Amino acid sequence: MAAIQTSQTQFSANEQITSAKLNNILLQSSFAAGAVTTDGTLELISGQMQVGVLKTANIPANGVTTEKIADANITTAKITDLNVTTAKIADLNVTEGKIASNAVTQLKIGTNTVGRGPLARVYLNGTQTLSANTDSKVAFNAINYNTNSDYSLGTNRYTASVAGYYSFTAGIVCDAGQNFLHVSLRLNGGQFAKGNQSNDDTYSSTVSDMIYLAVGDFVEVYAYSNPGCILNQARFSAVMVRSGAN
Repeated sequence: MAAIQTSQTQFSANEQITSAKLNNILLQSSFAAGAVTTDGTLELISGQMQVGVLKTANIPANGVTTEKIADANITTAKITDLNVTTAKIADLNVTEGKIASNAVTQLKIGTNTVGRGPLARVYLNGTQTLSANTDSKVAFNAINYNTNSDYSLGTNRYTASVAGYYSFTAGIVCDAGQNFLHVSLRLNGGQFAKGNQSNDDTYSSTVSDMIYLAVGDFVEVYAYSNPGCILNQARFSAVMVRSGAN
């Protein structure tokens, strides 16, 4: 093939050849149709050769490596959801700082894994008088734990902030023997579980059960005594053992 004739000054030995300079040469040169074959990096436009855009189809499979891609050129918008898989994420690249606070929920924790669900423990600091033959709400007034602030000392209710299965335990002790004494758990105002009945020797009653709570459901502790008595001990605990829908 004959040399391309052009009026472009020759490049010096140390001169950098840029796309603009190369286009300048090609724009001054004429080519017959079909005289030049190209891999797509050069384009024949109106009889003149120009440096074109490198097309994806013309890049060999092993031509793009991590080292050739600038960090700033990798954006979230350029990565499709299906291309990000667990297998492609190195363990060391997943750190606590890279996980948003609201991205990890109870439902995303694997089965048989201990989570960080809500829990609370409250107790009676002092005494409370129980009227005879009357269901009285136990007025707990001190907190050991209350991780999600689900227990309110103002209403004496445990209100679920996360849906799931909860384990509840409550216990009371009176200052003297009773003919009848028991503690119970109420769910949304209705009795759910009643504890053992005490006799003159124990002066106490306990109850425990597992209850499913939707968000907003609440549990309260009630005591019944005949005759009346003075509570000198009372405790209540709640812990979520499994999250999710019923």
